Amino acid sequence: MRVLLVTVHLRCGGAERVMSWLAARLDALGHEVTLATWFLPIDDFYALPPGVARVGVRDDTRQARFQFHVDRVRFIRRIRQLAKDADVVLAFLPDANVATLLATIGLGVPVVVSERNHPVWSGARRRSGRLGGWLVRWRAAAFVVQSADIAEAFRLRWGITGAVVIPNAPAIAIAAATHRGPVVLSVGRLVEAKDHATLIRAWARVASTYPQWTLRIIGEGPLKQALGTMVQQLGLEHRVEIIEPRVDIGTEFQAASIFVLPSVTEGFPNALLEAAASGCACIATDCPGASADIVDHGSAGLLVPVGDHVALAAALESLVGDAGQREELGEAARVSAGRFDADTVVGQWVQVLSHARRAGVLRT
Repeated sequence: MRVLLVTVHLRCGGAERVMSWLAARLDALGHEVTLATWFLPIDDFYALPPGVARVGVRDDTRQARFQFHVDRVRFIRRIRQLAKDADVVLAFLPDANVATLLATIGLGVPVVVSERNHPVWSGARRRSGRLGGWLVRWRAAAFVVQSADIAEAFRLRWGITGAVVIPNAPAIAIAAATHRGPVVLSVGRLVEAKDHATLIRAWARVASTYPQWTLRIIGEGPLKQALGTMVQQLGLEHRVEIIEPRVDIGTEFQAASIFVLPSVTEGFPNALLEAAASGCACIATDCPGASADIVDHGSAGLLVPVGDHVALAAALESLVGDAGQREELGEAARVSAGRFDADTVVGQWVQVLSHARRAGVLRT
């Protein structure tokens, strides 16, 4: 099967990680894979196997507004050109979904689109999102989301019925930890939706009681400076680390004792799943998205209300101060994460793409 994958970029991020993982898995299964992005491959954080053809359009150094719109048109034209040689196309994220559905009009090539976030935070609330909703109903061969909760949200917002639910699988192999240190870990882009500010406020209530423990936040994004300032204002310079993402993130999951996902909203949080798979004791907000699908409160982790730094601090203190509870919840999380088997998940993707190929487009 000749598969064209389309997204905006392969910089560090959850959707980008899944797209690169899926490209590699499809390639390993013998499919002919091309991955096209708006931005050039020079921006890639994730590596692809040699068998995956890589195409990019836009040079991010060109900042002029007119050039942005010119590149958008070039992106659509490039997708159209590539799609002519594909059996099926899969697009991730609102901007790529819209561009791909427009680019393939009249080609007779089936397009599967996937939203990777809950619509309360994704492009579904922007003008491009409304256009995307109309295009999905009109043209998409299949619409894929990551949880039943997200499928219902898009049904209410866009009127889409029959969404296909495919969860994520751990994108990395994580060996059993031999030693866990006094580290509370959080991994995610430094953006408002991830709400690391609430985590830092919560840590400020706990840190003085447990001076040997460190909060380590791994991520990049526009809020890095603001979060660093908050750390200084709270006097936590020696208790909080904010560091750049790393490709071998599995070693961080193995080294940490506790993982925290403080998000306001999520799609299907890769970092939480991989932390659980590594055996970390996990705390997550009970936010819109799939966090509650991964963390079964009380038995395989702890859930706290969104934006509540007091409740988060209490959850942190209960785990930092109780090694037995950490071990119990971590082992339960590891077992629970086994539900999201990589072979099963990639099999679901192949099934959707194969069905779309056979069924063809809804409208040309």
